[in-house]
Amino acid sequence: MSTTVIDLLDALRAHLNDFDVPPVCSVELTTTAYSGEAQVSLQLAAPHLPGIADGLLAWADTLRQTTTEAWRVPRGDSVHLSVTGRLCGGVLIEVYGGLSFTEHGIGGDLTPGARKTVSLAVLRECANPGEVIL
Repeated sequence: MSTTVIDLLDALRAHLNDFDVPPVCSVELTTTAYSGEAQVSLQLAAPHLPGIADGLLAWADTLRQTTTEAWRVPRGDSVHLSVTGRLCGGVLIEVYGGLSFTEHGIGGDLTPGARKTVSLAVLRECANPGEVIL
């Protein structure tokens, strides 16, 4: 079954109506006619690590089958943190935020183009720097 742009927009609209999630600044839709599996990609509006981590955690609470990861972009100057999961209707969604790369920051151990899984606990620590999380 082909998923159209309208189907993806309807699924996203329904999700945004049902859940109070942080704002995004960019939306990309990929239909099944183009890729094989439809996907919605959203970039968070937050510019700094605590806001990105907090936003990803909020989105993760509203999705099914979530995974989280850090990806250092191929040119090496930034790291994207993301949560991937499924909306209630099964549509695949990725929510991400980008940070400047630093050797001592999250993803500092990644080579350009590399990815690694990041736990929700790590995102919680990033969202609340300096706090002890039990």
